[in-house]
Amino acid sequence: MNGTFQSRLATQLSLGKVRLGAILGTLERNGLVSRKSEPCDRRIRRVFLTQKAWDVLHRIDVESERVADLMVEGVTPAERRKLVGALERIRGNLAPMLSESVPLDSVTDDLDEESEAALTVEQRLTVLTLGVDDIARSRHFYEAALGWSATPPSNNEVIFFRLGGVVLMIVERSFLAEDTGVPLNNNVGSVALTHVVRSRHEVDAVIAQAVKAGGRSLRPAREMFWGGYSGYFADPDGHAWEVAYTLQDFQLRVDGTMDLPATTAQLPEPRSLPF
Repeated sequence: MNGTFQSRLATQLSLGKVRLGAILGTLERNGLVSRKSEPCDRRIRRVFLTQKAWDVLHRIDVESERVADLMVEGVTPAERRKLVGALERIRGNLAPMLSESVPLDSVTDDLDEESEAALTVEQRLTVLTLGVDDIARSRHFYEAALGWSATPPSNNEVIFFRLGGVVLMIVERSFLAEDTGVPLNNNVGSVALTHVVRSRHEVDAVIAQAVKAGGRSLRPAREMFWGGYSGYFADPDGHAWEVAYTLQDFQLRVDGTMDLPATTAQLPEPRSLPF
């Protein structure tokens, strides 16, 4: 990974650039990575592991070896071979299932009326995401025009504002287009709505139910490097909805509102508004 372009890393990890940017921001604040801009184009950045990160990885390697030795302590070579043989047979039994991709339509077809009635989505909005052309300009506008205050973990790639029980998130339009799978349209604003659920399986269930009811799949749900699981669907009029399950810093409270991390990164000075 050392010296990998940030955009290439996003592709390798199947992540949207804004998601990866938020993750790298957290790692950077904890001293685990550094990002350096290319002299020819400061928008292009490479990601480097710090010595602290290498030390952590070394400790992980040492601990994993210790745990591996502990797991097989007292297990004879014959017993190990027997276990490996059993696991190989299990993998062989599952291979046909794992090699087949299940279309989303087939998942929705399996939702019978009883399961549809049992799935009631909580009536709330968790995050409203706006895609903008200039992050710093937008932050300056909302703080100057409305008197709002950005909250951690805002940085130079994503801004958060708490609006009562809803979080307003501002990212670059190109990042939002990549994350949602909706092409950029320069004639209209870029908006995505996020509903955070309380369990991983609800992500697939909500998206499948939305598609069966007349919506359209924008991006199938997948594991995200930031520690969660999310996907997108569009309502009949094309509005993008993200359904997400979060595991790490962004926790869903009992009342349906979302916690935000308490740390923040230094933000660049906003550029002057063109008016």
